Amino acid sequence: MFEGIIMSDTNQPIAFANVIAEKINTNELITGTISDEFGKFSLEINSNTPFNISIT
Repeated sequence: MFEGIIMSDTNQPIAFANVIAEKINTNELITGTISDEFGKFSLEINSNTPFNISIT
């Protein structure tokens, strides 16, 4: 599991942001989610798969 809290530069949580995990070499989508009203998110990711996280 990969989880975190998305915060603004003024240290405020960012609600309902898109969070996407993609394989590093191929940019193939692994999984995605949306942060909750407190900026929290969690993704189920195989720990053996190298990945990048994009937040929009």
